[in-house]
Amino acid sequence: MTTIDTISISTSVDYIKDIDFNKFRISTTNNPNGLKIVNHSLLEKKIGLDSISINETFGTIKIKASSKILGSDYEKGVSLNTIDRFVDEINKSGIKLDQDYIADCELYRVDIKNDLTLKKEVKYYINAMSHLIAPKFNKTLYKSGISFNESIIKNPIRFTGYNKGIELLETKNKSFLKQYPTLINEFQNVLRLESRLLRKGTIKKYFGSYSLMDILNHKGLNFEVFNKIVDNQTNFKSIYNTLGMTNTEEKNFAQIYLLNDEYNGDFNSILNHIKGKLGSKTKATYQRNQIKKYLAIIKNSNNNETQANLIEIINSLKED
Repeated sequence: MTTIDTISISTSVDYIKDIDFNKFRISTTNNPNGLKIVNHSLLEKKIGLDSISINETFGTIKIKASSKILGSDYEKGVSLNTIDRFVDEINKSGIKLDQDYIADCELYRVDIKNDLTLKKEVKYYINAMSHLIAPKFNKTLYKSGISFNESIIKNPIRFTGYNKGIELLETKNKSFLKQYPTLINEFQNVLRLESRLLRKGTIKKYFGSYSLMDILNHKGLNFEVFNKIVDNQTNFKSIYNTLGMTNTEEKNFAQIYLLNDEYNGDFNSILNHIKGKLGSKTKATYQRNQIKKYLAIIKNSNNNETQANLIEIINSLKED
């Protein structure tokens, strides 16, 4: 079952049962074609509710919110079990919507989360993820986590792993944590894995639907994305022995070993180096697979713990 952290949805004004216009700011725009756009925006934001926008002209409502709106139940996220509470909290903001809109709304941004409590400290799993080659992603390590941004133009996904306990202590969460101080105990040593889908096209790509209910009934997105990042790297034995390699394998390994130092382990730079020595019409499929194989071995050489930590993450996502 999917659990959502941040969500942006759109539905029809037909679901409005009541509204306090004193809590909304009205704006009017006159388009060159003569169309008058009337929009109402929520004046006072509350923790967990970023915005409500009512487009009177086109008859749509847009809501952006996060699971912080659930207050003390924040760690549960927005799910099938908490969706009624989510609707109730939005209805305290100055607008009352018929609950049926949940079955008739579309998502245009969603963050899917898994909170994992594993055997070791979170830092060891972040370190293990930092060893991933991730040839289809741009990898960035930061203070308490790591991000993988898919290196494609159309419908990319962003995957992050971070220490949720540390993140909750950041300044941006200060007022929220002040209201619910016991939450810090809920997230001690929790590894949060999160897929961020910022476009409708990305949502459609992974879920085959824009429907909130379809997405809440889905399971295993982060497992799917993380496996895409790992890309079978845990299948390669981390201890290498060139004496057990064929002559061709040893030559390929030696080349990748040298280029790993030259390009600081960056997959795409190594691939471009090798492609530069191939004919213009030669596809580098074989070379790509060799780089992936030997970089995985080199990066994890004599470190079986790294692979064990990655496998633990994979298994936990599968079971979560």
